[in-house]
Amino acid sequence: MLAEQRRALCLLVALSLALVFVLAAAAGAASFTWAGRSTTLGDWSLASNWEGEAPTASTEIETLTFPRLTSTACTVEQATHRCYFSTNNVGGLSAQSMKIDDGDEYFISGKALTLGEGGLRAEPESGSSGPAGDFIEMPFQLSARQRWSIADRSGGKTEENGLFLGGEVTGAGNALTVELSNGPALVLDNDTEVGPVTLEGPDQLQQEWQHADGHRHGGRRSSQQEAS
Repeated sequence: MLAEQRRALCLLVALSLALVFVLAAAAGAASFTWAGRSTTLGDWSLASNWEGEAPTASTEIETLTFPRLTSTACTVEQATHRCYFSTNNVGGLSAQSMKIDDGDEYFISGKALTLGEGGLRAEPESGSSGPAGDFIEMPFQLSARQRWSIADRSGGKTEENGLFLGGEVTGAGNALTVELSNGPALVLDNDTEVGPVTLEGPDQLQQEWQHADGHRHGGRRSSQQEAS
């Protein structure tokens, strides 16, 4: 009986410790959503540009989200607010993932962001219409192998939405898979130095994946095709 009680006690302690670790991890990671309400600067260090507090280099970040902005500041008073103009002025920032609305024209610049295994997801949000795309001059440093998902608006014209990447994408040895949905535009005007790159998309959407200067990068995009 005593041995069984000891085993039960050990199991209870182990489960309690596991729960503590899970709760600590959940409490330690925070997500941040861009608001762009500053009337002066689009800096990431300003709390007025976020829904809540601003991220810091010491913050463990789960997801950075750049949504379609529907506040009065960015619909009625957009001329006096930074809104879709965003600058990472926080050095050493890391996030597990990043989500961005590519149905409205974000311009994101500044210091490098280290991006984790959650990768990057860009797609038009509900309410957006017409041609638009995001310009990202901010460099990305990949800390793990990851998948990026880039989508055009369903039912829209091919390459009506998408991404223009002007900042370097680095992370030697970390594989990058880019999933292209509904025919988005993807333009690279940068140095991309990562592990193997795989481009995924319907065969009927085959197009050359190339740098803005015309240098072909990785051949033609098609389902499960490897790019080098």
